[in-house]
Amino acid sequence: MNWLAAFSLLVGTGVLVWCTFWSRSPFIALVVVALCVLASIHRFMHGAWLLGALEVVWALFAIRRWLRLTDGAPTKS
Repeated sequence: MNWLAAFSLLVGTGVLVWCTFWSRSPFIALVVVALCVLASIHRFMHGAWLLGALEVVWALFAIRRWLRLTDGAPTKS
């Protein structure tokens, strides 16, 4: 297993695990933002530009969720 495959496994697993808990605290939502950015970098390194752009959109969505959680506004599940 090379370093890019290990990075892919780590980020992919992290996104799946942390996304299940992201409505519980602002910190977890911020971790999801970081993992989405790392996943985007990974996709761009593999040359999958469309999937990298999709991960950027997911990161923006996660930032929006984080802002809602820190603001105290009600969120939809």
